[in-house]
Order: sequence, then structure tokens, then C-alpha cells
Amino acid sequence: MLAVLFLFPSSSASADTGVLVGEKSAPPVEKDSDVQVFQDFAAAARRFEKYLFVGQDGLLHVNAQTGAEIGISEAWYQVFETAMEETNRQLRRGALDVTDVRLVDGTHNVFGREVVSGLTPQSHVQCAGRSGVAITWMGPRYYFDDCQTHFIKEALTSGVGLATLCVPAYPLPCTVAAGLVTIGVGNIGALDERGGHHGIYVQFGWSMRPLYVWHQ
Repeated sequence: MLAVLFLFPSSSASADTGVLVGEKSAPPVEKDSDVQVFQDFAAAARRFEKYLFVGQDGLLHVNAQTGAEIGISEAWYQVFETAMEETNRQLRRGALDVTDVRLVDGTHNVFGREVVSGLTPQSHVQCAGRSGVAITWMGPRYYFDDCQTHFIKEALTSGVGLATLCVPAYPLPCTVAAGLVTIGVGNIGALDERGGHHGIYVQFGWSMRPLYVWHQ
């Protein structure tokens, strides 16, 4: 399983306690098996969200009690259910409108309607990819285009990454910057290269711990 590029626990029920690398970054993971792990995760997430619905209470619910009912592992079911409940807490607080909650494809909301607000496509060849933040049923997902990704790599390489990233010149919440430091410059660079230099995106939980990171 991906140790850093993919930070969901393999057996924990809580997406909030994903395996993080702390202050020491693990070496980049670039094997084909890691791609398969991510693809398996994405397939499980898409299967889970097919059973998502918005109840009369305006909250997210899943029309299944176990992973076996929808063809995924119990560990994944528990992780996804926990992520969904974290989003429901935001809905209860009024911090989020349910129509803004997106599916894992990032382009449709939980009602299946296409949404494009919050993400800016970059047309310049040196800034391929998208930039912005989208709210999925797992939490906020930050997109960094290729230019931003290179800036992040340079900041982390300099050794003062956190201080550099959350300053007015590059307005990024320090909680997000801290997550990028956790992921590590080697992994960010490897992913950006794997995706053809179109940037990366980082899926956070509502605790602002990174859940996983992948290329655009």
C-alpha cells in the first residue's frame, strides 16, 4: 500500500487517523503496483458513492450497512462512512451547502449535477492543470496546477517550506501547507512527473490531514 502518496489506513475505521509520515518524508513511491492501489481505491470510492443519497434532513446517507452489500471491503466501507459523517458535521454546522458537495470525479455534485466553480483551468503551456479547491464528500480537495506544484517543490526543497507557502505572496492556509510538508517534496515531484506535469491534487479530511495525493 502507498505509504505516503496514499494516506488512508488499510484497516482503520477512521479516515482521520490515516498513516502520516510525521516530520520525516518517506522516499518517493513510483512502482506500478502503487498505481493499482490508487485505481482500486478510486473504484471503491465510486462504488460507495453510487449508494450515497441526500436525506430529507439535508445530510448524506449511504444505502448500505456493510461493504459486502456494495462489493467493497469492510475496511474501505468504514473509511468512507467516516469521511461522509465528517462532511455531515460540516453540513449540520451550516459551514457547507449540500449542493456544493462533489463526487470523487470532482465535476459533479451529490445530485449528479455538473459543477465547475472553484476550479480554474490554466491555458498557458507552462501552467498545465487546474487550480482551486473543491469540496467532496470526503472533505476539501486542493488542486495545484503545474506552476504552483513547481513553486511548492522549490519551497519544500529550500527547507523553509511551511513558512514560505502560507504567506501573502502565496496565500495558502497554513494547515494545507503543513499537509504538503508531510507529503514530502520527493513524492510531490514524482507524482507531477508521472502525470505529465499537469500538477497534483491533495484530498484532505475535515481535520485537514491529507488523505491522499495524486496527479491531475
